[in-house]
Amino acid sequence: LAEFASPAESGLDLSEGEALSMSSQNPDNTDLIDLYLGTAGINDESDQPLTLKSPHLVLGGSGGDWIRQAGLKLLSESTDSTTPNTGWLEEITLGNNPDEIAGKVIAVRTPVEGGQFHYGKLVVITTSGSQGERQIQFLWTYQPLAGYIRF
Repeated sequence: LAEFASPAESGLDLSEGEALSMSSQNPDNTDLIDLYLGTAGINDESDQPLTLKSPHLVLGGSGGDWIRQAGLKLLSESTDSTTPNTGWLEEITLGNNPDEIAGKVIAVRTPVEGGQFHYGKLVVITTSGSQGERQIQFLWTYQPLAGYIRF
C-alpha cells in the first residue's frame, strides 16, 4: 500500500487482497475499500507517522459518501489467530521509520450486511520510500465467514 499523499494506490480490499485507488473525488471504490494507508494527521499530511485508517476517515472525515467503516486493532504476535470482539479503533499508527513499522500485526474488522463483520489480519513486512511517497508491504489473511473471529 502507498501513502495517501502519493499518487499510487493506498486503499485495500481485504477480501480480494487488492490495492485500490483511494480518492474522495472518485468514489467508485468506496464500497470495496476496507482500510487505507494514511498518516496520523487529520487530513493525512505527509509529515505525520504512517497510520492504517478506516476509509470513512478519508480527508478528516469530509468524504461523507464513504460507507465502509473498519475496526482496527494492534495484536501482539503474527501467530495470533483470534482476538476478543472489543477494543476496535478507527486507526492504528504504525510509525515513522522502518524499524518501528516492520512487524506490526493488525486485526481488521469490516462490516457486512445484517450487522455482522468479516475479519482479517495484516502483518507488516517492510516499508520504503520518503515522506509523501512511503509504502508498506504486508502479508494478509481474510476470514470469509461472517461473525467468525479467526484468521
